[in-house]
This record gives sequence, C-alpha cells and structure tokens, in this order.
Amino acid sequence: ARTSKRHASKRDAVSMNMMAGIAEKAAALNAERLARMEGKDLIGKKYPVEPLRAWPVDVVQTKGETLAKYLEKQGCVSLRGVLSPETVDKVLAHINADVEKAKKSVSDGKEDFNDRFGGVNCRGINGMFGYRQDFFLSMKDEVVLEGLR
Repeated sequence: ARTSKRHASKRDAVSMNMMAGIAEKAAALNAERLARMEGKDLIGKKYPVEPLRAWPVDVVQTKGETLAKYLEKQGCVSLRGVLSPETVDKVLAHINADVEKAKKSVSDGKEDFNDRFGGVNCRGINGMFGYRQDFFLSMKDEVVLEGLR
C-alpha cells in the first residue's frame, strides 16, 4: 500500500508539472495572439499611436521642446547616433555572446529564467526563449558601462 501511495504521489507531482507547463505554454501563445491583434490596431488605425520615429541625436539640443512633446505623446524616444559605430559593434558582440551563455545556463538549470530574462510576448512560442527576449545586462560589465558613457 505504501509503494502504491508513493507512486501515486510521484504521478500526481508529474501531472501537476505537466499541467503547469501546458498552462504556461497556453498563456504564452495567448499573449502572442493578443499582441498580434493589438499591434494591428495600435499603429495608426484604432488609436492615435504612430510608428516610433528615430530622431538624430542633435535634436536633443536643437529642438528639445519638440522632442519632449513627442516623448510625452509616445512614451519613448529613439535617438540615432548616440553611440559610435565602434561602440555599437562592441556592445552588440558582447550582448550576443552573453545572451547565448545565459540561455545555456538557464537551459542547464544553473540559473532561473527570470533572473536573466524578462517576461515578454513571444516567450515560449519557439522553445523556452521564444523569438525575442528582454535580456538583463549586468551593470558591472565594462562593455555595458562603456556603452552608457
């Protein structure tokens, strides 16, 4: 009787884990579906939101008030030319290498997904990491600090 209770307990735990995995996958699929539906409406159709415009960096000095109004309306601003091409290449190479290390560490169970990546739409659609991720960068990495200077 004890053995069958232990096996039943293990089966229950496995079933619970499977159900949690299925629920997480369904939530990710639903979030992706909703994001695609909302995306079609958000950009200029149903709501007064336009595609994000990339401004040259000198606009901060020359047309700061215009940029501030755009920021207030859109909620974010994209600036071109903030970093030198060399810095961009260095930071991008660092991020690409670091994200692969983090994915391996998470896949191997050495780190928790949420310690290295943020929850965004598309997570779980194409494996554990989806098509895109918010990847947390360490503020202790010299390359990251260089990009912020």
